[in-house]
Amino acid sequence: MSVQHHWGLLATIFSAAALLAGSSCQGPTSSEKANTIQGDTIPQGATVQESTTSCYLHTHERDSVRLSINLVSDSVSGTLHFKNYQIDGSQGTVTGRFHGDTLLVVYDFHAEGSHNRTEEAFLKQGVDLIRGFGDREPDGNTYRFTDRGAIDFEAGQIFQPVSCD
Repeated sequence: MSVQHHWGLLATIFSAAALLAGSSCQGPTSSEKANTIQGDTIPQGATVQESTTSCYLHTHERDSVRLSINLVSDSVSGTLHFKNYQIDGSQGTVTGRFHGDTLLVVYDFHAEGSHNRTEEAFLKQGVDLIRGFGDREPDGNTYRFTDRGAIDFEAGQIFQPVSCD
């Protein structure tokens, strides 16, 4: 094999390798693009669930309770923080859902060295939420209202919207 033929063969191999490498860096082919685009899009007619974050505050003298919720459709997750004057407060997470104008959540928190779970109820009234009170009893590891229909919102705590900062 002549040297000239050898260099020609090497040049052809390098050219082919460069061509292959260059085409692989150009991104997916049209069929690959179709698969990628199709996999990343929402099917026509489907609805996108947007989330909304809202914060509320109840104050009474030197005590305050702050509720922060993230709402997606009718489901809620967030935090609840009781800051009490001269007694221990608590802070934890809430998860639940709206049932009409009533928000029912489970408050999962630690207070005074123990882990607790209790059901809380809030009535949506205009822009405010009113925390209701009622009898609760243990149901597994969670204290739940004994009669949700008997929750008292009249004597409840009024939570007003505040900035989430």
